[in-house]
Amino acid sequence: LRASVSSQPVVTLTYGHGEPVDADGKVKPQLSGLVSTFEEAGFEVKTSDIGREGIDPETKILITYAPNSDLSEKETDAVTAFVAQNKSYMVFVDSSTPALPNLQGCLKDNWGVNYKSENRVTDGVHSLNNESATVIAKKPVLGNTTEENSAAYQLRKTVFDFEGAINTVFPNSVEL
Repeated sequence: LRASVSSQPVVTLTYGHGEPVDADGKVKPQLSGLVSTFEEAGFEVKTSDIGREGIDPETKILITYAPNSDLSEKETDAVTAFVAQNKSYMVFVDSSTPALPNLQGCLKDNWGVNYKSENRVTDGVHSLNNESATVIAKKPVLGNTTEENSAAYQLRKTVFDFEGAINTVFPNSVEL
């Protein structure tokens, strides 16, 4: 990927809402796997308190991971404008994520997506160690091969092309 683009694509992790990023922007250990995945796919990983700093114009993917306090209206407006530029926004929530009206309203109003943290996903058949809240997902298909030059394709390929059969495990998942 690095050889095919003039500059390294940027993924930005938000902080300031309880995400696992220190106040100085240092990523905490629970995000190391996600950060490594993006770095191995050729991304530069940055952090930002988007309420104070805004969203870096070089950012291609913006991630809010495990927030426990809500985004402001200014922040949700910035996210909406960011995605309107054909850029990507990823939100990771689980059963410990509280109701966040601004974030949930932004997701629902703009993209028709919402999460229900009170509705925990369980599956006694496809679970890890008989713990029904830790679900093993099927390996997804990479999709249309005409997209092979896209950053999204390269990221998925990096994740799913590891040696051996690696399952994706979703602990504490919630209904969308």
